[in-house]
Formats: sequence, C-alpha cells, structure tokens
Amino acid sequence: MRSGTIGIVLKQIGSLLNVLGIIFILPFIVSAMYDEWFSAAGFLLSAGVVLGIGLALYKIFNKAEDPQYNHGLIIAASSWLIITLMGAIPFIIIAKLTPDTEMSKFIPAGALYKESSLVYFNNFLHCFFESMSAYTTTGLSMAIHEPSVGKGVLFYRSLAQWVGGAGFIVMALAVFKQTSGQGAMLLYGAESTSEKLMPKVIDTSRAIWRVYFLLTAFTIAYLVVGTKLILPTYRLADNIFDSVNHAMSGLSTGGFSTLDDMMSTYQSPYMEMLYLLPMILGSFSIPFYYKLIFKRKISEIWKDIQTRSLIIAFVAGSIIQSFLLFKANAVPEPVREGVFQFVSALSTTGWQTSNIHH
Repeated sequence: MRSGTIGIVLKQIGSLLNVLGIIFILPFIVSAMYDEWFSAAGFLLSAGVVLGIGLALYKIFNKAEDPQYNHGLIIAASSWLIITLMGAIPFIIIAKLTPDTEMSKFIPAGALYKESSLVYFNNFLHCFFESMSAYTTTGLSMAIHEPSVGKGVLFYRSLAQWVGGAGFIVMALAVFKQTSGQGAMLLYGAESTSEKLMPKVIDTSRAIWRVYFLLTAFTIAYLVVGTKLILPTYRLADNIFDSVNHAMSGLSTGGFSTLDDMMSTYQSPYMEMLYLLPMILGSFSIPFYYKLIFKRKISEIWKDIQTRSLIIAFVAGSIIQSFLLFKANAVPEPVREGVFQFVSALSTTGWQTSNIHH
C-alpha cells in the first residue's frame, strides 16, 4: 500500500478503536456492580490502552484524506482483524490480574468442577480465539464452564456478539461524523449489503442501530417477563442477567450463553419455547424491521422474500426434523427437541438443549 493509503486506513482504524475503548466501559460497570474488582480493573485498563492507541492513530493521521473506492475493502478487512485483536486484551489482562482465590469465587455453588475457565485466557491465542468468535458471532468458546469466568466477562462476550451482529463499522459511522458522504458510503458498503434506509449513510447507520436497540429492549423485556412467569422461583437478579445476555447473543445469532448447559439448564420445556423467539427475530434483516416498525408496512412480513423464505423454512424444517427424530426414536420428545434444534441451526444461533445426533 502507498503511504497515503496507509494513513487513510490507520485513521479509520483509530476511529474504530475509540469506539471499542468506549465499549469496554460497559463490562467495567457490570464487573463493578458484581464486586468483581479485578475484572473491573482489567476492562478499565483495556479501555485506556485501546483508547490511547485509537486517539494516537487518529491524531497522527488526522489530515489523511477520506477513503476512496479502492480503500473500502482494505479498511473493512484490516479493521475487523485489529478489532478482534484488541478485543482480546480484556481477556488476557483479567486472567493475569485475577488471583486463583478470586477465580474460585466465580465457580457456582455445587458445581462439580473445581477450576475457573478464566485460567484458559492466560494464553493470548485463546483470548484472540474468544474475541474473534464473539465479534464475528461465530459462538465457539474457550470457556469450558461459562459461569466460572465471572459476570463481567460473560457480559462482555455477549456484548461483543451483539455489536458484531449489527456491524462494528456501521456502529462507528453512527457515532462519528468525521467521514464525508462518499467515504461513509464506501465504508458502509464494504461491511453491509449497501441497502440504504435513508438518503444519507450516517442516518442509515443510526436507523440500523435504533432498530437494533428497540429489538434488544423488547427481547430483554420478553425474556424477563416470560422467565418470571414460567420459573417464578428463579432469582430475579439471575433472570435479568440471563435475559440481557441471551437477548444480545440471541438477536446477533451468536449463541453465547451465561449457562453451562444453555437452555437445558432451566429444565423446562416452556423455557425452550420461550427462547425460540429471540433466535427467530435475530434471523430477519434490519431493513425488514425498519420498514415494519417505522414505515408500518405490515405486508413486508410476507412481501419481503428473505423473511417469507425464513418463515417457510422454519415451519417446514421443524416439521421434517421432528418427524425424523420420531422415526429414529432418538429422543423422548421429538417435536419439542426437533423444533428447537432446527430453529437454532437455521438461525445459526447454536443454542442446544439436548444431544440429538445418536
């Protein structure tokens, strides 16, 4: 790349790192709420490091030109690599800072294991893997026992998936105004489908996040109320924490969970039915929701070809999956387990409630 191109790319990366540094403040607050002070310190230190790098890059290359056509894909590809690398920093810092005695406090009472999964993040490669999995909403994890890493880290994992679900560059465009209309359009097109909801790309980015926020708020409320009705004895604090995290990981279809055995931990078929909706909602596109919510186009539910295809696939596939499980005599409740597993698979969420491969 030419020196001018390097400056253009690094300026944009600096802006993205500033957003990432601000994002780290949220799990810092959650860690502090749960008295996880080593985790809180780790997130605060990570925020300082990333913001320092981001501000330095932006200041050094502040006079760089706005991106041109040939810069869009370079910026998108390099940004995601840098974001996932920098996103691994909290894991390694928290693992190094937290004493074994404090890690042991993260292990739930009555658990059969004796070691916190936070120890696996002493290896930076594991941290990078976790960050990459989170921000790309892949959902694979190095945490063997999720609850044993602490509330702050659990929240960060879900938050990273939630941010990745709508697009990190789209978020940066929604937050900052430094990029010109042409540059913003190129960056937006490099990460998304290029479909504009509004005349200006900045306004489109903000509309995307406004819809995403509304969906997330609705899903959180839906899960909190539903869990309270189905499991009235489940602690409200745990209910809220699970619901917030599962709303973020469900809508992003990333599939991280706060529970060791995901939804089967609740030991309730009604909870499994409750969790079908977040996976289904996460499958539909943001432009569809924008037209449905803000333009009141109810007909889009069937008119939008992607939405219609997914609805048909969810119904038909669930029926076929349930029938196959019934014929194979593989599980005791083929309909319940067939529907949940198929919706989880088609939506790419990856939540599981049983082992159906026998």
